[in-house]
Amino acid sequence: MSVDGWRRFLPGLWAGWLLCVALLATPAPFALLAPAEAGRIVGRMLAQEAYTSLALGVLLLVLERVAARRAGGAQFGLGFGLALGALFCTVAGYFAVQPMMAAARA
Repeated sequence: MSVDGWRRFLPGLWAGWLLCVALLATPAPFALLAPAEAGRIVGRMLAQEAYTSLALGVLLLVLERVAARRAGGAQFGLGFGLALGALFCTVAGYFAVQPMMAAARA
């Protein structure tokens, strides 16, 4: 698959991964288990989702840079900005907001 093919495939894969975790994987433990145990399981799933999102986001940023360099256009295009924004939301959500929520709960 070419760079353009991967640039088109990865955002769909990323979105599918996020939707699968949000709509299927996280509600299931709360329907079947005690809240404390379900919370631990979901916390582990969200940690794996955050690190997977970081890897996919960085890979997508690299692919966007390679495509921009090949095209000879602007280095900061729409695709790069969208990938950077999604990566920022992942970092802010998991590494900034989630620890503050745990501290507020304690």
